[in-house]
Amino acid sequence: MVLGRVSIVVVCASCLGLLISCINPVPLLRDEDVSLLQPDRLHPGQNCREGYPQPDSRFPAACAAHSNCENHSRLIRVFTHTASEFLDMGKYLIMGAFAVAFTKVFLPHEVLLLFQNSLFLSVSAMMLLAVLVSVCSEADAFVAASFVTLPAAAKLSFLAIGPMVDLKLIVMYSAVFRKRIALALIFLPTVLVYLLSIILGVVLG
Repeated sequence: MVLGRVSIVVVCASCLGLLISCINPVPLLRDEDVSLLQPDRLHPGQNCREGYPQPDSRFPAACAAHSNCENHSRLIRVFTHTASEFLDMGKYLIMGAFAVAFTKVFLPHEVLLLFQNSLFLSVSAMMLLAVLVSVCSEADAFVAASFVTLPAAAKLSFLAIGPMVDLKLIVMYSAVFRKRIALALIFLPTVLVYLLSIILGVVLG
């Protein structure tokens, strides 16, 4: 599953890179004003070189992730970070279980069997679910693992398409890039993920 997810994403990223590399980069963006990228436009506390806020040792999460925090031992930082990750990921696991329970209770059994027995329908359904739910790529595996009765290829398509195309990314693509580039960023990964997932599902059985 891990190799399949990485392989599909690499193929999609490579195809998009090759496609966009053949286009003049000047008209790619809707707004060609780069003033927002100037260092003086960064928020206070952000690093002008990297553009990311620096960790604040006054907060436990930052202390757990920041190696320069001297107020706690390494073991305490490990447990703090582990507890924070557990609480962050737990809600996605619960959400996935809720989605599965909802489908099993409210969807007719014949419909569930149709998705379970059809590779094409199950892949399509899981891809649509990934786009609509827009789960963070850090936690989408917890949701996909909840659908134990679906084919592995369907769960793989859920994991692959989510980080590249979902509702918030579609809005962002449309706002940042011109129409043709936004459509390419949406439809090319969708088509490739669908085809590659189907191919892997057929080959691996």
